[in-house]
Amino acid sequence: MKTLFIILALPFICISQDFNAGIIGGFSTSQVSGDQLSGFNKIGPRVGFFVNRKINWYNLQLELQYIRKGSKNTINNSNEHIDHLNYNLHLDYIGVPVLFSF
Repeated sequence: MKTLFIILALPFICISQDFNAGIIGGFSTSQVSGDQLSGFNKIGPRVGFFVNRKINWYNLQLELQYIRKGSKNTINNSNEHIDHLNYNLHLDYIGVPVLFSF
């Protein structure tokens, strides 16, 4: 009976590590060098999550993010058979940033 009491009461009397977690969401714009286009005209999603921990006087945060970058443009052409050309480049990234702050 004593062993059963210890097993059931142990999670309530022990102090565990204190981690905080959350989600990351938003949009990113990008510009690709060398595509002969200018401007940040491609919008992509930025989603992920993070885990952080305060250790004494500083914070340590680990993130996992999915980001889509690229370039997009519609080029008008005076050719009879082709009214316009669509240029659409997208690149998918998975990043693991580590943030150290104090």
